[in-house]
Amino acid sequence: MAYELPFILYNNELENGVLSVTSEEASFPKENMIDWLDWTYWKATTGLDQNIDVDKGAPGVEVDTLAILAHNIGTGGNSLGATITVYEDDNDSFSSATTLGTISPTDDDPFYLDLTPGTERYNRIKIENMEDPAFIGVIWLGKKMEMPVGPQFSFDPDKQEVVSEKFVSYSGRMVSSSVKYSDRTMNVSFRRIAQSFIASDLLPFLEDHYGQMKPFFFIPDPGDVFGSDKIYYLVAPDNPSIGLPVYNDDIGFRDWTLV
Repeated sequence: MAYELPFILYNNELENGVLSVTSEEASFPKENMIDWLDWTYWKATTGLDQNIDVDKGAPGVEVDTLAILAHNIGTGGNSLGATITVYEDDNDSFSSATTLGTISPTDDDPFYLDLTPGTERYNRIKIENMEDPAFIGVIWLGKKMEMPVGPQFSFDPDKQEVVSEKFVSYSGRMVSSSVKYSDRTMNVSFRRIAQSFIASDLLPFLEDHYGQMKPFFFIPDPGDVFGSDKIYYLVAPDNPSIGLPVYNDDIGFRDWTLV
């Protein structure tokens, strides 16, 4: 059984290029899909087929992955079996479009789609067979950042810490107990990361994206090799601490921990 490298999705070409859609409700514009917020939405005006197009400005910008979070394209939003297909072309009419990938989501959970890598100037994400108007909270199209090593899983992505405390009511007389839940946390350590990866991929991610506290997608086990093919949408903590591992001439960077 082959091991598949974990990867991060953070540099969104839909955000970097010029975005257009077939239709949009006035209160749910297309910009809501690319603002990194999962509680704001783009919503189509009808249940007919919809196109989400991007002009990346020039050919040569590679895309190889699609990810979508907070949507109704699975069975929860319609009964027709909607499909999503990603195309590319060298013109905005898509008269000679090449298919990069297609998927039929089975539910409304977050999902990602591996694409045949494409570098043409224009991309189209086509939503077909929707019964209800489609809506999407977060959509990402770009090139995955693969981790060139195996992860040492030291995290429980669904962990929620229960905190019990005592407090005094507003009147100052009644004492009661309350229970709070912390946000889900994830810690992943990567061993023996190459120096070339640190310089070309990891540093730009840490400085330009994670350092700005923007969310990102993380897929720790693509291909379900270790029993989980889930996609996680992670947010940096309020005061992110970014540190790089010590470099060793024999084995490269020893490890890096994503918190």
